[in-house]
Amino acid sequence: MVATVSGLTNAAQASAYYEADDYYSEDGTAPSIWLGKGAAELGLSGEVDQEAFTRLLHGQITKDQRLGTQRDGEWSHRPGWDLTLSAPKSVSVMAEVAGDRRLIEAHEAAVQRTLALAEQHLAATRIREDGEVRREVTQNLVIASFRHGTSRALDPQLHSHNVILNMTQGQDGQWRSLEPRALY
Repeated sequence: MVATVSGLTNAAQASAYYEADDYYSEDGTAPSIWLGKGAAELGLSGEVDQEAFTRLLHGQITKDQRLGTQRDGEWSHRPGWDLTLSAPKSVSVMAEVAGDRRLIEAHEAAVQRTLALAEQHLAATRIREDGEVRREVTQNLVIASFRHGTSRALDPQLHSHNVILNMTQGQDGQWRSLEPRALY
């Protein structure tokens, strides 16, 4: 499996990209699922809800809590990161052309295991106290995962876009932005 990480810089663009009619699947939508302990803490499970996804991309945790900062009269919040996990071409051909559903199931299991390991070992935030900044391991992420079977050129390409939202819950129960260096 190949992993590619890219930063999302604009919440509205990211929301539109992942919510657009999907050229990857027959019915116009990609199979999706919420993953991560952070998602469970927020009550998110099952298929990715577009409204919740958009709200979280904008850093809106609850009605009363929004992550980010005010800059020049505008709210600024990095939406998150797209960790795309792609199966090898031979696996994609066997899964998507030959119809071997076991390979799709294996891909999904590998994606979920990879993300669970990332959550366990890479999830952290920065906490500022008394003029000092310290890194706190949180071991929870909020992830919206979208599985696709073809490339943009409609070639077989089994892959999953895993949007790691820029939020994690600290040991004190407060939601903060992720410290992403370990993801890269």
